[in-house]
Amino acid sequence: MNSLIYLAIAALILLALIYVGVVLWRNLSHNGGGGRRGRRIGVVETHALDRERRLVLVRRDDVEHFLLIGGENDLLIEEGIPPEVDAGEEPVAFQRPSLEPAPRRAPPPPERIPEPEPFMEARAPVRPAPPPRPRAPMAAPRPARVAEDGEDA
Repeated sequence: MNSLIYLAIAALILLALIYVGVVLWRNLSHNGGGGRRGRRIGVVETHALDRERRLVLVRRDDVEHFLLIGGENDLLIEEGIPPEVDAGEEPVAFQRPSLEPAPRRAPPPPERIPEPEPFMEARAPVRPAPPPRPRAPMAAPRPARVAEDGEDA
């Protein structure tokens, strides 16, 4: 009977240690498994279009991304959407775009067109300058005279 009590106590201690280990693992792990504060990614909203395709709004690090998944391939529709809803606020209801044409605005006033410049009077054509006259040939240089002893050059 004593051994049965010791076995039950040992089993309870072992279960308590396993429970404490799991709780510590979830709180200290980096994947955000324990609690809301550690989560970086999550699905905000989904909408089924048909049997295969879904629209999914995913939030990662306080930035939302809009995806179309299923079918032949997945498609990123819009990325980098800042979240609009703060904690405690009600989400904004979806508003369908109006199918009526937008009211027409009056056309902008025409720009002022500058008046044309008056035509210039006809003038006599400018004659080109005459070609330069050839210069007279220069005289051939004379040889220098060599000074002899006692003469100045």
